[in-house]
Amino acid sequence: VEMQGKHTTVELSEPLDEEISGVLEVVGRVTNQATIMCMSYVQFREDKSPFDLELYNEALKIIHEFREYFPFGTGQSN
Repeated sequence: VEMQGKHTTVELSEPLDEEISGVLEVVGRVTNQATIMCMSYVQFREDKSPFDLELYNEALKIIHEFREYFPFGTGQSN
């Protein structure tokens, strides 16, 4: 997997039922081997409009800055 020009390995708990490509959002945990153990993923389709990575990154920054208003996550508090 390439993320913003960098490569990483994503480990799945079960094999994929379909081939995936393009832009993915992976939710998971980083392992001691610097891989991501995937808990879930979302594939962003670009057939109707291109994915805006800069806008997506800005949204993530806002979500992380104001965590109390965006209660996403695994149920653990930081």
